Amino acid sequence: MPAGLDVDIDALNAQLRRRQGGHGRGRRMAIESDRAEILAGVRRGKTTGAPIAMLIRNRDWVNWQQTMHVEREMPEGASGTKRPEVTRPRPGHADLAGAIKYGHEDIRDVGDVLGQAQRRHVPSAVILRLVVHHDVAGHRRLTRCRERDGDGERGRQTRDDP
Repeated sequence: MPAGLDVDIDALNAQLRRRQGGHGRGRRMAIESDRAEILAGVRRGKTTGAPIAMLIRNRDWVNWQQTMHVEREMPEGASGTKRPEVTRPRPGHADLAGAIKYGHEDIRDVGDVLGQAQRRHVPSAVILRLVVHHDVAGHRRLTRCRERDGDGERGRQTRDDP
């Protein structure tokens, strides 16, 4: 990670809020209120050059500890409700393919992997965008784009705007 890039945590969290209002929003989106916390790699609003570590808390975890516990056996004092396994895939979702691929009997495990992945991708993409658009020696980075037409390839240079 380059050092000295400006990081706007409010802009990062605005992108997370935008994700929550997107396609397929259901009850979970209403429950969640994602907010990224930067734990390392940024100081005083600028990248330090070290890897950036972020944390997005699952505020609904307290309701799922009996069903989704990490340990082999449910820990004593786990909160929430013990829910039955989900074995019927949802139409239009990757549940069935994921259950077959990963060998899960409880399809909920696949949904957790796929559905919650966006929570990690959005803030990472915001940081990556900083890298792509940062100034190099005072000049905005130029990107080489290739267009394909019927006669072959032709290239053009475009200026990226953040």
